[in-house]
Amino acid sequence: MSMKRKKAQLVEEVFKYGLIGIVSVFILVAGYKMANIVKERACKTEIAKFEIDLKGIDKGLRYGAKEVQSHDVPCKVDKIYFFDLSRSINPENFKDVPIIEDSLKSGGNNNVFLVKGGEVKRSFYAGNLEMSYPYHLCFVPKFDKISFFAEGAGKSARITGSCGQPECTFIPVDISLEDAREVISEGIGSGCQDCRNDLDNSKIELTRQNVEILRKFIFCENFTEVEIKIKQKNGHDVRDFRFYEFIPKTCIDDLNRYLAERLPSDVIIKNDPLIAWHFDELSQEQSVSYKLSAELNDECRQLIKGLGVAQFVEGESHAKRHNRARGAK
Repeated sequence: MSMKRKKAQLVEEVFKYGLIGIVSVFILVAGYKMANIVKERACKTEIAKFEIDLKGIDKGLRYGAKEVQSHDVPCKVDKIYFFDLSRSINPENFKDVPIIEDSLKSGGNNNVFLVKGGEVKRSFYAGNLEMSYPYHLCFVPKFDKISFFAEGAGKSARITGSCGQPECTFIPVDISLEDAREVISEGIGSGCQDCRNDLDNSKIELTRQNVEILRKFIFCENFTEVEIKIKQKNGHDVRDFRFYEFIPKTCIDDLNRYLAERLPSDVIIKNDPLIAWHFDELSQEQSVSYKLSAELNDECRQLIKGLGVAQFVEGESHAKRHNRARGAK
């Protein structure tokens, strides 16, 4: 009898604690769902406020009046895009955000896009916006805020990034074979004997297929900073790589007069004007930049030519081979 009583008590205890566990799990799940609902509602409120603050931005500015605007970023989005819809913008540059690409292709009216993890959380029309080439701006939040200059331009507002505001306004660097050979000739003219090796059209084309090059312009306090990002793609080894940046003389007549910061000693500089960087290999993303004590207008920004040429592009990269070997083990 005693054994049966103890067994019954044990079963009762197990049932009691099992029931408590089930109830606890239910409460946790319900609480988690409720927290998500509250968070989602708060996010929608933040987005609505952001949209209200920006809508009609072209209406509240006198012609020529320029002011700094600062806005809280809703829902911790990673990027905020502004577009000048009166200009031609290549939709192909936004393949990583399909909704933006489709909107530009279809001629949509929305010109502000809030993006988080490659997904558009919200888009809307903020009024007539003007921007310099490449006719869009991509802001990266800083301390959950973005800031920019808004200037009255008659029927529109001219938007420019404020100093210190991080940007992601990168555009692909592309060049024709004819222009590429002209740029390399400028490098040879600067005394770069190794540059002759880059005249091979097949190497130019092979590099174009396996290396991604992006450029960004930032203007602040009468200075233009140009940043170039270079990274290998397709998992191939890219070695003995040279990047040329050619600026027409009509834009910068003497590079040494306008360079606002000293470049490393191994960088080739030609005054009239050309800059060339060299990398033994592109095992990881590389970033180069130069700063000019001048504002580059839209025409000059578009006339700048960039070219990358690698002497060797072959097989899998060392990192990819290493990772594949580890996976096999």
